Amino acid sequence: MNNKLPTTLLSILILSAVIWLLIIARSGHVIGYVSHKFRFDLLYQGEQSDSWGDFSISGKSPSQFTTNRKNAPPFQTVKLEWIFKLNDHETVEGSHIIDLEKKVIETGQGQIPLNQSNLAHLLHLPADYGSADHLAQSLLDILSDCHEGKIPPPSHHNYTKLQTPPFHSTFKHFTTGPTLAVGPTTAWIIILSLPLIGWKFRKYWFK
Repeated sequence: MNNKLPTTLLSILILSAVIWLLIIARSGHVIGYVSHKFRFDLLYQGEQSDSWGDFSISGKSPSQFTTNRKNAPPFQTVKLEWIFKLNDHETVEGSHIIDLEKKVIETGQGQIPLNQSNLAHLLHLPADYGSADHLAQSLLDILSDCHEGKIPPPSHHNYTKLQTPPFHSTFKHFTTGPTLAVGPTTAWIIILSLPLIGWKFRKYWFK
């Protein structure tokens, strides 16, 4: 049996891995098995101090291998939660799961299409509540970005998405899971690989 074949294949695999890591390192990527999480909060402060609202959209992607954790995957489902106070005696709150792939809202009575009018109705927004149409459309824009994987990259800091009075919003995006910064470690990977390559090829180089 020819024992050169396993050695050759192993060497090819090692060299391929080194080349692959070098390519990734040039772009400063981080490889790992990560899950993306985000939370969007939209705050409303009415003209009167007793009128306010907090609307949030949150989601989590399944863990998967990636060579660029800055790019968020398309989210399939997200959770919409809200609580707002119209006056001293009336407070409304609730939550729904939204299927972005099917573009439907899961309710206790079944599924309804995801659109501006249905969203405003589910939130129980009166027509004069800080421009209900504007609020519903702002939430739809965020949902669209989540489904298309266009949310801002992960960061330790919050993003400001909307600053149009009476609205104020923040966006948090982070990842969880084991990662490896390729840039700083590539040199060590190559150095540690060279002795193994030399050992495997010693019979050919030193006859």
